[in-house]
Amino acid sequence: MGKFLALEKKYQLIIIFLIIVFIISAGYNTGAKIKGMAFKEQSANELEISSEKKEVDEKEEIKLIVNIKGAVKKPGVYEFKAGDRINDAIKLAEISDDADIDQLNLAQFLKDEQEIIVPIKGTVNESAGSINGSKVDSLININTGTKEQLEKIPGVGPVMAGNIIAYRESIKGYKKIEELLNVTGIGDKTLEKLKPYIKL
Repeated sequence: MGKFLALEKKYQLIIIFLIIVFIISAGYNTGAKIKGMAFKEQSANELEISSEKKEVDEKEEIKLIVNIKGAVKKPGVYEFKAGDRINDAIKLAEISDDADIDQLNLAQFLKDEQEIIVPIKGTVNESAGSINGSKVDSLININTGTKEQLEKIPGVGPVMAGNIIAYRESIKGYKKIEELLNVTGIGDKTLEKLKPYIKL
């Protein structure tokens, strides 16, 4: 301090000026870093929200076209979303008084191109809930399914079906369904949507 006071006044002013410039510069840099961190955090949050919204939109885009006939008041072709069940279908078509819904598994998931025939009491309808001649509970085998069969799974298009087969061949067959997470285009949420329609 004594040395500082011993300097000429103009040198003292220069030193004081440099100290002030240093303090202002340090404060500006600190503020810029804080703003940068806040911006990055905001961008990350916006990206996460955008990703979640995209997944919701993709789920909403999956449409299942189902033909309902038999003992219902409003037979016809209806559109459903992935995750809907036979119970949702027959509610929409409104079962008739002579319907025998005990022959249907109301908890089963709907499939695209599915035909649900609600049987009449006193009859046995083996085709109730069939899809392309197969029973509703016949799931697609991811180890033996062809590209065309895999594409019938709600949410699986030509590209994803090809990826499933390509990875299947590279590992010589899936040992567990969770291995689908290694397939390009399949994440945790997508896998959960596929599980009701697939098997090993």
